[in-house]
Amino acid sequence: YDFSWARRYEVRYLTEEGEWTSYKKSLIGNRNSRSLKKNYFKPAIRTQSVQIYPKNPFRVLMYSSAPVVSCLRLELYGCSAPVVISSRPT
Repeated sequence: YDFSWARRYEVRYLTEEGEWTSYKKSLIGNRNSRSLKKNYFKPAIRTQSVQIYPKNPFRVLMYSSAPVVSCLRLELYGCSAPVVISSRPT
């Protein structure tokens, strides 16, 4: 068996203006293939779309010399944000 995981990852999100923006810093991933690592967005982000880029892969090679592939299991939790109502001229 080969075990691999992403030790860091980058998050990009879609702004209300339709632009992809990187979160302020890369986030720390796992230290092994079985544990959980929780990260919180501080400050929080408001978006409808998220892109995740695994970085800094780590792999335990047992029987393979294949290239290292970053693996990432991810759960995103959100909360309800207040609805912003803008007044439009009629």
